[in-house]
Amino acid sequence: MARRIGWMLGAALAMAGTAGAARAESPTLGYRDPSDPLQPVPPTTYRPVMSGLQSFRPTDPLPWGIQNEKVAPKPKAGVGSPASGQ
Repeated sequence: MARRIGWMLGAALAMAGTAGAARAESPTLGYRDPSDPLQPVPPTTYRPVMSGLQSFRPTDPLPWGIQNEKVAPKPKAGVGSPASGQ
């Protein structure tokens, strides 16, 4: 009998403890009713699905010198460059 009363008391305390979390409105979170037609709605924008697409189709290979020049760092006008006269 004491075990049954302890179980019922525990269940009642658990339900009472979670009752505060089941409030219909939370002022700190800014609850908005989704069925309220007077609530402000952010504007929609159109973004095409293929807007950021980059083609990765195979292409003809270029000579390695041209490819290397595309990715090589630009020479600085300083020591060792032809513009500096050294």
